Amino acid sequence: MNDRSAALRADCDRRIGAQENQVDEDLTALRQLDERWATYRRVMRANVERFEESGNAVGAENYFVQRDLSALREVGAYAERLASEQSALCEEASRTIRAESEAGIERLRNERSRLPWD
Repeated sequence: MNDRSAALRADCDRRIGAQENQVDEDLTALRQLDERWATYRRVMRANVERFEESGNAVGAENYFVQRDLSALREVGAYAERLASEQSALCEEASRTIRAESEAGIERLRNERSRLPWD
């Protein structure tokens, strides 16, 4: 194998490795984002439960308590929907990143396989 062929192969190997590393970083970032949304969902759910307990202890018949609890339940439901949508978006982004990465890496491997061995 001559120096030029070796350099081209090394360049292809470097680009494949860089692509794989970038995909790993992107997927890790998406996992972390998804975990943050899951934590947010759990915290909101726990807070809604605490406020409901407190509201019931203060007086479940009180109009203002009922109004505030109703509003809080709405906010909790909205946060739950938002977190679920974000989780779905993260999953979709992960699938897209994997698919595009596989195609790009396959293209680089095909490019590498066509290089001369002399």
